[in-house]
Amino acid sequence: MFIAWSFADCTQESVAIELVATGFPPPLHPAEADMFCRQSAMPGHKQDALERAHVVLIGAGGLGSWIGLGLARMGIKALTVIDPDHFDRTNAPRQLMFGPDIGVSKAHALARNLQPHMTNPGSVRAIATPFTRTLISPA
Repeated sequence: MFIAWSFADCTQESVAIELVATGFPPPLHPAEADMFCRQSAMPGHKQDALERAHVVLIGAGGLGSWIGLGLARMGIKALTVIDPDHFDRTNAPRQLMFGPDIGVSKAHALARNLQPHMTNPGSVRAIATPFTRTLISPA
């Protein structure tokens, strides 16, 4: 079952940011293999559906940061990260964060760190607030 949702207006700069990713450069030669040819060869994999999806990642911590990296590298074009927490030193061994990210919202830091890994042109949106039902509404 597919349920469509739209996000409530989170336009405060301290809460939501959106970064645009240019994606990887085009092939150098027409004979060069498609970037996604190996995953597209997997039975049941639908690259076009993955690229059309808007994925919402709730949590930018130990699991969410690495899942976000996998999604960015797989070709997702629209990703929203939601996390109200801030990155601190004790998070460093488990998360896709760096020294300059200490004290920064995990959602914002992860969005910035994922942007260069987006293999397709697209956007990464970060919302630094707790995920609640008031944040979304049925589309």
